[in-house]
Amino acid sequence: MDKRWVIVPQNVELQKAFSKEFEIPQITAQVLVNRGLQHVNESSLFLYGKLSQLHDPFIFNDMKAAVDRVFKAIDKKEKIIIYGDYDVDGSTAAALLLLVFRALKANVDYYVPNRVEEGYGLNKGALDELKKDKVKLMITVDNGISAIDEIAHASKIGLDVIVTDHHEPKGEVPKCVAVLDPKAPGETYPFKGISGVGMAFKFAHAVVRRGLEIDYEPAKDIDLKEHLDLVALGTVADVVPLVDENRIMVKHGLKKLSRTSKVGIKILKEKAGLSDEISTGQVAFRLAPRLNASGRIGDPRNTIDLLTTDDEDEALTLAHTLEETNRERQEIERKVLEEAMKQVKSDVSEEDPVIVLDGENWHSGVIGIVASRLVGTYYKPTVIISTDGKEGKGSARSVKNLHILDALTDCDKSLKAYGGHKQAAGLSIETKTVKKFRTQFIESVRSRIKPEDLIPELEIDVEVALGDITYDLLDSLDLLAPYGYENPRPIFITRNVEALRPSLVGKNHLKLMFTDGNDTIDAIGFDMADALKLLRKPGTKVDVAYRPQINTFRGNSALQLQLEDIRIAE
Repeated sequence: MDKRWVIVPQNVELQKAFSKEFEIPQITAQVLVNRGLQHVNESSLFLYGKLSQLHDPFIFNDMKAAVDRVFKAIDKKEKIIIYGDYDVDGSTAAALLLLVFRALKANVDYYVPNRVEEGYGLNKGALDELKKDKVKLMITVDNGISAIDEIAHASKIGLDVIVTDHHEPKGEVPKCVAVLDPKAPGETYPFKGISGVGMAFKFAHAVVRRGLEIDYEPAKDIDLKEHLDLVALGTVADVVPLVDENRIMVKHGLKKLSRTSKVGIKILKEKAGLSDEISTGQVAFRLAPRLNASGRIGDPRNTIDLLTTDDEDEALTLAHTLEETNRERQEIERKVLEEAMKQVKSDVSEEDPVIVLDGENWHSGVIGIVASRLVGTYYKPTVIISTDGKEGKGSARSVKNLHILDALTDCDKSLKAYGGHKQAAGLSIETKTVKKFRTQFIESVRSRIKPEDLIPELEIDVEVALGDITYDLLDSLDLLAPYGYENPRPIFITRNVEALRPSLVGKNHLKLMFTDGNDTIDAIGFDMADALKLLRKPGTKVDVAYRPQINTFRGNSALQLQLEDIRIAE
């Protein structure tokens, strides 16, 4: 797919200021500017942020009320339920609060709905069962902000509720003991991009701090830094912005994850073939899919139990189950994707700005992944709906310049329920209204984006010469890690270079070198076999976009360009 190259405007003044202050190359300084940093103090926090610089959790409007209710429950030995979610963010959030509350000697357990049988979030049937089980206090994690009717029902049956969430509310918020969500109306908390597990960590921080203030003995033995491994897992998996305190928690959390004391995570890493320093990429593509699998197609309790167990035999059994479930998930996903691609080719016009597909009994646990893959292939907002008789469940994924939740709001009369983020959302719908929804969704998207918004952008940080790519530059770029959403690995371009010895590695990977006449450097282009036809004529000059890296093979290291795009030089 053709990409629009967008070079971020350069700010020479800030480049020089940051370069001098932090003793880094001006190229790296410009990348800092490109990440939205305008002042030395905020750049220092970005580069060297400490856990002590996290925002005070008691800034949340309802935090005091939430903490007071927890200690009342602990004092009276009331039964507390952590009501979780089945994805990695929700599972890690539930695991974190479960471990902390157990350490506080609370009477605590957890509940997580089954994706297929119950769907996302709170449901009245589950609340009735919890009430029968004599639960007095329920704490939601990674859900609850939109559960107005369900929480009203909880109040009616005498179940107190604390909501911890990070999703967008739809107008009003639930009436309950406390609502802890940075996006809640009137909330004064300064960072809005926190994850569900990050929100759980803030709540745990406030609870433990209050325990220390009142000289509650069990609180003295809790080291919350031990649970930053869970925060890193959930935050990276949920693709929230890796800036501000998300960045601080993930940066320190990855170090904890690399040397975790949790037996379940240790074994999970072994299953994934990981042993050294853990990166955000390894979390996203090696650990998260395994943790997600049980929530998608199996028993979601397996993930939380793995994250909280201290029994090695149990952890081995659970990790093996997750591994098998993930393999099953991959096969189900492959089949649904295959069917979805056939539908696109037969039913979706090239002029349509969206893709809306429905299939009978498509597994609801994989339709979100399939939607993401179709966005990656066609770069159109995509909704995949699994129908079962009269009703359907859908997952929506968006492109950069469309807020998917706003587009769904335009179609709310065709939907039973919906919720989510700017880039991803879930919905429920009556099967008979799918066709009407498709029409409305097309109209909504056409009114909200321009045709060029459906051409993927390749955002370029800096234009450089091949000779600028040095080990010192890469060392300085390491300061910008961990990379992720809103802090991607830097992309550079170099113009008018010649390709040397282009060839294919494996079935579809391009291997070659580039030279500008003075400097020469290796390059690799994954899944870029089609670009070979541009390079067949010797001496052809091209412009290349790439991420610089150090390639280590059999103990030898060399500078390398990981290609993002190639085009004939103008």
